[in-house]
Amino acid sequence: MKYLQTKTSWRSRGGGGTFLSACLMLLCLAADAIAPYGAALAATPASLRGVPVPEPSDLSLFISNREAAVRLGKALFWDMQVGSDGKTSCATCHFHAGTDSRTGNSVSPGLLGGDSDFTLAVNGTLTAGDFPLTRLADPHDRFSARTHTNDVVSSQGVPLTAFQPGRTGTAVEAGRALRDTVFTKNGRNVRRVEPRNTPSVINAVFNFANFWDGRANHFFNGVNPFGIQDVSARIYVSNNGTIEPLELNRLTDPVTGARVNLLDNSSLASQAVGPPLSDIEMSWRDRSFPEIGKKLLSLRPLSGQVVHRNDSVLGSLSRSPQPGLATTYAEMIREAFPARFWDSTQTVQLQKSAARKVLPSRQEPRTFLLNGGKALPKRAAAALPGTTSYTLMEANFAFFFGLAVQLYEATLVSDDTPFDRFVSGDPTALTARQQRGMNLFFSGAAGCADCHVGAELTAASITNARNALEPGLIELMAVGDGALANYDIGFYNVGVTPTGEDIGRGADDPFGFPLAFSRQNFLQPPPPFTFPKPGCVNDFIGDPPNICPPTAGEVTRVAVNGAFKTPGLRNVELTGPYFHNGSLLTLRQTVDFYVRGGNFREANIANIDPVITDINGLKGAGKEEDRAALVDFLLALTDERVRWERAPFDHPQLFVPDGHSSKVSGDPRRKRTLDDRMMEIPAVGAAGRQSQGLPPLRPFLDTTGDPQFHYRN
Repeated sequence: MKYLQTKTSWRSRGGGGTFLSACLMLLCLAADAIAPYGAALAATPASLRGVPVPEPSDLSLFISNREAAVRLGKALFWDMQVGSDGKTSCATCHFHAGTDSRTGNSVSPGLLGGDSDFTLAVNGTLTAGDFPLTRLADPHDRFSARTHTNDVVSSQGVPLTAFQPGRTGTAVEAGRALRDTVFTKNGRNVRRVEPRNTPSVINAVFNFANFWDGRANHFFNGVNPFGIQDVSARIYVSNNGTIEPLELNRLTDPVTGARVNLLDNSSLASQAVGPPLSDIEMSWRDRSFPEIGKKLLSLRPLSGQVVHRNDSVLGSLSRSPQPGLATTYAEMIREAFPARFWDSTQTVQLQKSAARKVLPSRQEPRTFLLNGGKALPKRAAAALPGTTSYTLMEANFAFFFGLAVQLYEATLVSDDTPFDRFVSGDPTALTARQQRGMNLFFSGAAGCADCHVGAELTAASITNARNALEPGLIELMAVGDGALANYDIGFYNVGVTPTGEDIGRGADDPFGFPLAFSRQNFLQPPPPFTFPKPGCVNDFIGDPPNICPPTAGEVTRVAVNGAFKTPGLRNVELTGPYFHNGSLLTLRQTVDFYVRGGNFREANIANIDPVITDINGLKGAGKEEDRAALVDFLLALTDERVRWERAPFDHPQLFVPDGHSSKVSGDPRRKRTLDDRMMEIPAVGAAGRQSQGLPPLRPFLDTTGDPQFHYRN
């Protein structure tokens, strides 16, 4: 239960304007008994089917053919050639119900806590016995004997390699292997592994911000993930034959004051352009997006992957049984985007040495470029070393990539679950025990619906940000220690790990500004991307254009360290392991986590969500049926189209690295990295896996289809 202060009173977010005293609020937060605590605090939401899919307000200014853009986005998302190694696509980490089910070489040390030592094996193979990562002698008592590792279960990316420009016409880019002192086995490099678990791309279009820490900005700047927080980001347009820079993050027209060129509702585009330049995820170190464009424009799309003839998006371009598409990326871009973004005989001269570069730190272990370099006049560029000439299409490739991938991912909406059918009027869609679990979930008895709100089942949704009962993107609540603090809605510290292991939303962007809106609100002077009124932050909603909390002068404390975006829960059966560190294997383990009040409530008391406390009404042998009912309900959030990969969840063929061999093949003096073990993900057409004789997708590490898998603790 969250409370926000309106002048001198308290208002419950779920209470529709009911006023309470501070004393009563604290009593509610400390309640042990389920019935009083859960008294009708959250109504069962409507189906996701009724929620419009968000899109940019001015999309028609940037996209000339939506269907063509979706085709381009799907090709780019699944194309292994996007990675510097010619093997790593966006889908490499999102091929299984929108997430990653690989078990080989899937562990990262606690990089975001400053630790580079492993507890679990480097290049090992995960088993059920490795979970949970925080073990308690009594799963319902967080004070019982405990063991804990700060290792993270996540997705392997690329081996550490320095980018060398100039090679085109081949999927594998030129590079120089660098010695990796962290991701190493038997004296050889292995693929690097992300510091956080991979979230699902399915239904991610409904999120106000993406990535666990929300750094994928709501606005897309056409260049990198940081949206309006990068005031220097520019794309290029052809204006009467002359190439000019265009600032997509410009907030107002200097003459009329109207908002222009804002790609709002575009966190997915912001997210999409991050991994392709990350030297952990997809890129040789110091590669730029214009270089990605130069390479891909010289290659056949999906040239090493078969596309099913009945693919719901790409089938008309399939060459099956031959790999690749019967088109080019240049043609796909020309069909999807207005000519001013790609049609010019002039070139863009970029001085790469002037590109802004992010170097590894405790908050950000990756190295990546924030732009392609400083644009120079052609005459000046000729006299400067390290300047490269790019076509307009190459220079704008991040812009094309981000928007196209967003429009493809916007089709990945999972809204046909038993739960969605039940709340749409089908009384037979849920079993009696699933209904019991649903009632527990939404009644407030378990506190689940305090964070998993609305049809999207997340407080981090665009819908929730526009909720008339919300104050905007910043709320005031009494955190775990009872004191008042501001925080960002949809981002919560729930005590999975000690706050210091990963501060999440509490981190800064590469420009030194906080990610958290609640921290931006108190910056003096205000950051350059806010509206001019001091102490206010843009709420991205429209009218009024600013958040100016009435308590700003009274309560300046902010509690966002260790807070992470609340994920939606559809298909959660298939998207384990759970939480930002991938620490829990089963849904029962997740239920037990909340019953005991998290793992590190006391250690995180200054930032902990107050709802995270013992749920005594769900403890003990007599409540086993209720705990199982909650698992039953969560299983009712699976869309069978996702399980069977029916359209729109069908896809091209993919080959993914799944760990390494223990030795290198050939001359070991010529190889710094262990050989990959590759796994094929077959192409699936619109009719899904069943029509091709393939088994359904199963939960992470469930190799047999065990119906009791998610009931194990």
